[in-house]
Amino acid sequence: MAHIKAKPLRICYFGNYDPQYIRAAVLIKGLEKNGAELVFCRDDSSGFKKYIKLYKEHKKLKNQYDVLYVGNHDHSRTMVLFAKLLTRKKIVWDAHYSLYDAWVFDRKLIKEKSLKAYYHWVFDYLACKCADTIILDTENHVDYFVSLFKAPKSKFGVVFIGADEESFYPAKNEAHTTGSFIVEFHGKFIPLQGVEYIVQAAKKLEMYPDVSFHLIGNGQTYEQVHNIADELGVQNVNFIGKVPYSEILGHLQAADVCLGIFGESHKTKRVIPNKLYEAIAVGKPVITANTPAIHELFTDKKDILLCNLADSEDLVEKILTLRNDRMLRKNIGENVLKLFAERLTTKEIGAQLLVYLEDSRINKN
Repeated sequence: MAHIKAKPLRICYFGNYDPQYIRAAVLIKGLEKNGAELVFCRDDSSGFKKYIKLYKEHKKLKNQYDVLYVGNHDHSRTMVLFAKLLTRKKIVWDAHYSLYDAWVFDRKLIKEKSLKAYYHWVFDYLACKCADTIILDTENHVDYFVSLFKAPKSKFGVVFIGADEESFYPAKNEAHTTGSFIVEFHGKFIPLQGVEYIVQAAKKLEMYPDVSFHLIGNGQTYEQVHNIADELGVQNVNFIGKVPYSEILGHLQAADVCLGIFGESHKTKRVIPNKLYEAIAVGKPVITANTPAIHELFTDKKDILLCNLADSEDLVEKILTLRNDRMLRKNIGENVLKLFAERLTTKEIGAQLLVYLEDSRINKN
């Protein structure tokens, strides 16, 4: 009997997600590279207006897809609930993180037992209830959601974040002169990143005139970190501030070592940050905190170098290890490029997600 080829999966990518954000950009490109057919139902208008526009757009598309995929956004929780009213087809939610956890425990902008904290918990909880499948970035993150929101583990799938290899790639030649050793960090200066420990480490490394730190970005802890640098009188840190996303590549290519996250929050232990994927796509050795999540993908001293959480002294030791061992830097860089090519390109990430989306189509009844 002749083999009948399955029809390409048709996916409605739904919500008020940012298509330029790394998570959405990688997934969309990855799904398309794996032969999926996408239709887009997106609006980011303010207030209730976006729901009206999404309703009208979805009405035109409702017979053109097999599975509805709610893209990541702070407001994606309400998008899951709204999608449940619009369709009887399977809903897959890219949760990415808990907004309750982010605001209450990581950023500490809301008191734990406040009405606002409960509000965020309820919407995370309801979204978990309404989604048929929930996508997160690590197994440790899944365990947290299962515990906090009492959702069955069978609902969850793990899809690494990855990076777009067309936007992040190794430099053809060394971007800076011999004799300098650049330590790079870029991020939103949120507590889980622990940028204060980077500044403290920089102060301890001032005796090495070739070592300089380039800190890119701004955000919640930026002023606090800058004040720490001023109080310590740090001379080897360059606060570059926020730059266009397209310029991050040049900073990564110019670096000798890139830094991940070092904060004390529980979230630090559950995630692998975007910046880390971007750095390894460029083939750079990365130093980051030794956490349960990081071991889901990386091996210490093979394709990454791990240090203690919230420990500037250990960070100093690890930076010096890479500064003084050119061969170790080279080996880690080569190994992460191999790891990236095998598991973290857009096509590989798209294939990871497609497994869960296809399963939703098969089990649509």
